[in-house]
Amino acid sequence: MELKSTAMISRWEAGRCIPKAENLFDLAAVYRSTSEALYYDYVQERRRNIATREEMSGAHAMYEER
Repeated sequence: MELKSTAMISRWEAGRCIPKAENLFDLAAVYRSTSEALYYDYVQERRRNIATREEMSGAHAMYEER
């Protein structure tokens, strides 16, 4: 893995940044997991944000039609 410092791992763990794809695959191999499993919480949060935006834009469009 291309780690410049242990501070980078701390930022990943704290959720302040996410690892590069190449590091993600290395981490998955080290932990005998999948990249999807490591990103599960991040993906779920992104999906919720997208759904919320879609709901808000749909509500906004309905308001404009009136």
